[in-house]
This record gives sequence, structure tokens and C-alpha cells, in this order.
Amino acid sequence: MTLFTGREPALSNKPRTGWKLSPRRLATMLLNLPPEAISLAAAEEMLKSDDLLIRYHGATLLSKRGDRDARLIMERQLRQGNPATRASVARRLYTFSWFAAEPLLQLAAHDPDPRVREAAIYALCEVGTYNAYQIATESLIEETEDFVFMAVAVALRRRSDADAVPLLEQAMRAQDPEVRVKVLETLGENNTAPTIPIVKNALYDDDPDVLDAAAQSYVEVYGEAALPLIIERILAHEYDHRLALLQGMNQSTNRMFIDLANIDCTDAVLDMLEITAQDRMAAIRRRTVMCLSWIRHARADAILESILASETNEALQADFQHIVSSLRNETI
Repeated sequence: MTLFTGREPALSNKPRTGWKLSPRRLATMLLNLPPEAISLAAAEEMLKSDDLLIRYHGATLLSKRGDRDARLIMERQLRQGNPATRASVARRLYTFSWFAAEPLLQLAAHDPDPRVREAAIYALCEVGTYNAYQIATESLIEETEDFVFMAVAVALRRRSDADAVPLLEQAMRAQDPEVRVKVLETLGENNTAPTIPIVKNALYDDDPDVLDAAAQSYVEVYGEAALPLIIERILAHEYDHRLALLQGMNQSTNRMFIDLANIDCTDAVLDMLEITAQDRMAAIRRRTVMCLSWIRHARADAILESILASETNEALQADFQHIVSSLRNETI
């Protein structure tokens, strides 16, 4: 007689549930099919999904299809959809012809939800024409959301387009200093004549990080001609603001290969550094040493010797000497 205890080894008898395909995976698979192979109704339902990736794939499929029926679906959802759907649609409008996309981009750029306006900014910058920049600029006149301003800085990176400068000028109204810093970096990369007055105005900002970025961008767009004003602003400030401007000048002149020992305002630069060398703030004296170490000039050597001789803090003195020897491969 065989007895069963119920504890014998056995294969799992868990019922099979079958292979499941998640909506997101299905959307990804659909994206690899020709746009004409997907029904318009299915693509429209994807636009209504709560999942960001599914909405993105739906908008991408319709934009790749690019025909009148696809455009009408995107227009309907831009007018009737929820904010997330409207944003997904707006982000892909740049793929249509300007004749078809302009009224929809106008609508999206003035949408009541900032997420849709952000998407419209990206799309308009992708179009990259004067008319597109003008719509974006006008839409920002009453804008208050910093993340929409940030979209401008990100979308226009590595663009040398003078027509985009008014748009960047509007973005400088951002309340968050971090956004203004990003806009200034983009202005520096734009490097066209209209950027000069905007970056110049930023030298009067009240945030140290913005001042640092402004000094760097001003040298990038204006070259050594930017230095007299930067020197003036350094001497007009104290503490963190002075340090930020001095740091920005030091980094940008090195990056732009400007030899401060052989420019028209060399004496003005050394006059300023002679003053900052005596600053009460150790970080400013340290940055002064870094600036002077790059300048191969007899007067710069004399100022460095004075700093090292007058520094009473032994640790700082050793640090300063290390900076000099590292940057010059010599000891003063």
C-alpha cells in the first residue's frame, strides 16, 4: 500500500496565464511598423493614454504618417484632449508643413496649460524659422513659468541664429537664477551680434551664479572688448558677487585663449588684480592668484610675490604656491 504525505517533490501546478503584452510594449512594437499599417483610430486612442511613452508613440506615428487624416486627429486632440494629450500633440507638430502647422502651433503656444506651452516652444524651435521664433517670442511676453523659459534655453543650444535672440531675451525674465544661467550659456553659444546687449545687461544681475555665467558669455560673444566692463563690475562688487565675476573672467579668457599680458587693457586687468589681491575674502585672493598665474608679465610676477609674502595663513600660502607652481611649472 502506497502512502502519500503531500510533501513529495512535484512540478508547479500553477495555472498558466498566457503571455501578456503591456500597452507600453505594444506601443513600441507599433512604432516599428510602417505608419500606414496602423489604424488611425488606434493611434488616436494612444494619444489619450495615461502613459507618457504611449502618447509619444501615438503622436510620432501620426506625424510620420503626415497626411490630412493624421493632421485632423492631432488638431482634434489639441482642441479637445486633456493637457497631457495636448502637450504630446504639440511636441510633434513641427513635422508638418508650415502651412498646416502654423495655426496649430499658435493654438498650442497660447494654451492655458504651461505643459502644452512648453511642448509648443520645443516644436517651434525645431521649425527654426523667423516666423516660428516670432510666434514663440510673442507667446512668452506674458509667460510666468520658469520651466517654459528653460525650454527655450535647451531647445536653442548650439544654434547660431540671430532670429532666435529675441526669444532668448524673453527667457532671461525667468525668476529662477538657474534658468537665467542656462539662457546665458545658450546666448554665449549663439554668438551673434544681437546677443551682446542682452549678456551685457546680465552683468548687473543680483545672483552670483548668473554673474559668473554672464562674464563668461560676454567674453565669448564680445572677446577682449568685454573686459573693461567686467573689470568695472568686479570692482563695484564685494564678496560672492566679486568672486563670481572674477571667476567668470578667468575661465572664459582661458577658454578663449585670450592672452591677458598682450591686450590693450592689460594695465587695467593688473590694476584690478592688484586690488583683489588684498581682498578680505580668501577665495577671492585665491582666484586672483589663479588669474595672475596665467599672465606672463613682470608686473603680474611682482603682484604674486607680494601676495605670497603678505599671506599670514600658512595653509593658504602653501595652497597659493601650489597653484603658481602647477600653472607655471615654476616657483615664485
